Amino acid sequence: NIEKTFVLVKVLQEIGPAWTFSTYVLFLIGNSLSLFEVSMLNLIYMTTSTLLDPFTGNLGDRIGQKKVYLSGLFFWGLGMLVYGFSKSFGFFALAEGIAAVGNALMSEALESWLRNHTDESRSHKALSKADYQSKLATIPTAIAGGIVGAKWGLSIPWLLAGFTSFVALGVAWYLLRKYSDERKATEPGDLRLWSISKDAWKEPILRHSFIVVALITAAVQPFNMYWSVIFKEASGNSGWLGFLWMGIAIMSALGSFLAKKWTISSKGLA
Repeated sequence: NIEKTFVLVKVLQEIGPAWTFSTYVLFLIGNSLSLFEVSMLNLIYMTTSTLLDPFTGNLGDRIGQKKVYLSGLFFWGLGMLVYGFSKSFGFFALAEGIAAVGNALMSEALESWLRNHTDESRSHKALSKADYQSKLATIPTAIAGGIVGAKWGLSIPWLLAGFTSFVALGVAWYLLRKYSDERKATEPGDLRLWSISKDAWKEPILRHSFIVVALITAAVQPFNMYWSVIFKEASGNSGWLGFLWMGIAIMSALGSFLAKKWTISSKGLA
């Protein structure tokens, strides 16, 4: 069934990058980057992905969400491989840019495809199920990534992430090939970023979501970036850091599980 296919593909997508969850910043610092440079790389990724999002969404409506999603998975895997072979800020920035293109292409593409083929209730439950199952699936990979990185080098989790992403690409193509890829948009539309932003800001729900997400991101992103550095310095080794991801993943999975029961509401957001 289409919902099971969606859930499986999303789980496979999330497993790849989990190899690097506990070693990402440590790898960069190990290549002589400062914490400021690490933050700049994160800024490059976030900015590129954000600017491309409206355009990749429109592209999905034109040529089909499946094609856009599979292209995104390809660029994501390529970005992971470039990261694994990089040693300098310039190449790391290139890897972040490639991965950001992949993320923008994947962002909401398969979710939109699912909504085109199911009703709101079915798609909401499938999205929730995919979220909590994919979070749980990242736990063993994140643990293995920390151990592998400590034992054989912090570049290896990146290479494994790239390899896993390309395996996910092959499986996703195979599973999705039998389903149609609807195209919804026929008019060019206004793709100017400022116009899109103004129109979105006029919608109360979107405006509220923007504000909440901005506040939450500002609150948690410093911890998200530097917890591995703090705990590595405190303990003297990085092999065990993947186990810390268990708590993050389990709580994220719990939130997604509860979202299956609650529609978008103040209670669900809280």
